[in-house]
Amino acid sequence: FRLTAADKTDLTPGAEIKADLFKEGEIVDVTGTTIGKGFAGTMKRHNFAGGYASHGNSLSHRAPGSIGQRQTPGRVFKGRRMSGHMGVQRRTTENLRVVQVDLERNLLLIRGAVPGAPGGQVIVRPSLKAARRATRKITTPAKSGGAPKQAAKAAPAKAAPAKAAPAKDAPKKLKLVNGSGALQVSEAAFGHKFNEPLVHQVLTAYRAAGRAGTKAQKSRAEVSGGGRKPYAQKGTGQARAGSNRSPLWIGGGKTFAAKPRDFTQKVNRKMYRGAIRSMLSELARTERLLVTDGIKLEAPKTKLLAQQLKAWELPSVLIVVEASDEKLALAARNLPHVEVIEVPALNPLSLAAYDKVLMTVGAVKLIEERLQ
Repeated sequence: FRLTAADKTDLTPGAEIKADLFKEGEIVDVTGTTIGKGFAGTMKRHNFAGGYASHGNSLSHRAPGSIGQRQTPGRVFKGRRMSGHMGVQRRTTENLRVVQVDLERNLLLIRGAVPGAPGGQVIVRPSLKAARRATRKITTPAKSGGAPKQAAKAAPAKAAPAKAAPAKDAPKKLKLVNGSGALQVSEAAFGHKFNEPLVHQVLTAYRAAGRAGTKAQKSRAEVSGGGRKPYAQKGTGQARAGSNRSPLWIGGGKTFAAKPRDFTQKVNRKMYRGAIRSMLSELARTERLLVTDGIKLEAPKTKLLAQQLKAWELPSVLIVVEASDEKLALAARNLPHVEVIEVPALNPLSLAAYDKVLMTVGAVKLIEERLQ
């Protein structure tokens, strides 16, 4: 233990120093002598990878390599990463916390990696870095010259939001495109925060499920022919070959032949509903989700629907209806950036594929019932 002239203390010559110098929760630095490990090789001492396990290596799996550790020069160079004595070195572990102060036995309970063997001597002192952080002043430049003023106190940390909590800026109404006013919607379906990892996982699963998985190639064993050795082993000047159906030959089999496989991933009901809620809430928050009382067409004509969507400024739109409408389906099937879908068939891929989503009032009510 050591005190300097700058340290402010009430200690006098001859006073007894005990563990009460430190308090519970104080940050300290501990210095000690590490445990001796004896003579260690480079793999243990310096985390070398070692030699190959095969390809003719049978004696030097843990050898250090060509760094001159045998007859030339036959010794360990100082400062180089070589084999040698490991441990018994002075080390300091910083920023450890004092958990308990035992005054009866004059002991300190410190949490962390205290250097040294059990029963060894250590030096405990207040943390230097913690003291610097505590005394460091946070200043901001003055507005009109002069000395800088002290910055405002840091705002208290915000509590972690509850799981699946509605967003603060969640919209409570959706705009009607064919009339003035808005439609009141439920926060349970349209007021959640955007969960990007969940949406990405569900979208990936839907795309993977759409793969046919029918790709098939022939391996060397499945290609016809190749049973006879094409030429003699020696004397031709060419590389040795045992079959003309080797993957190295033209017309040979594929090295790692692809086979039909199933790419589907499991998406349970909770994940699906969570992704739909998240996407609908984000669409409503970014004003990309619109509502209509209904799309009335006199005839199943593409021209009529295109004119109606142009008037609403919807060049790329997903139309969600509560029940099948034959006129609307026939009018929209020839438009490249328009899709009509019913509520039971609503999926994340369709919601992400279009710029905006247009729902009927009945579809909104049905979605709210399904996502309650």
